[in-house]
Amino acid sequence: MGQLALKSSNTKSLLRSINKKSKLYKQYLHHRSNEKLLKYKTYKNKLTNLLRVAKRLYFENQIEVNKTNIKQTWRVLNKAICQNKKKKLTYPLVDDNGESIASTEKVANKFFKYLTNISPNLADKIAPASKSFQDFINSVPSDSLSTFSHVTAEEPHKDPPRTGGKERHSITCKSLCLRCRSLQKSTAHRHL
Repeated sequence: MGQLALKSSNTKSLLRSINKKSKLYKQYLHHRSNEKLLKYKTYKNKLTNLLRVAKRLYFENQIEVNKTNIKQTWRVLNKAICQNKKKKLTYPLVDDNGESIASTEKVANKFFKYLTNISPNLADKIAPASKSFQDFINSVPSDSLSTFSHVTAEEPHKDPPRTGGKERHSITCKSLCLRCRSLQKSTAHRHL
């Protein structure tokens, strides 16, 4: 069934059908009428469906023929989805002088320069803070800081129990939850 699209008689008949569609369209253009337009559109729609079927059968056959050759299989797949052309840059890159950059090395260097300057450029745009971080620490009541417990020298080095077997955490989930709850309680009492 997949070979039907590859037989020369099918290809020739499809070409004859395409030519007939063109003739029907020309007839419609010379004598515009609803009848000729309907005849052309009906024929065009049937031909479009036949071409889709022929194309599908062709690619099915090509994949079947090349199923043992992965390189050819990928070529067929890329051809089927029209990815056989390398895409060109739609907007050419230009350097500081306004000249177009064509070499891949220059393009890579231009992107590297741009990406490495993003954070310094953004940092320059940030207005300086009117307060120091110490102003915020000094404004917090001292009793709210007392909920933090000091970590012993051994605690960070303890092996926590495995959770799911994938990762090791530097702090146990239980101790983290307990500390979060104590923080919630202390902030809740302060706002009441």
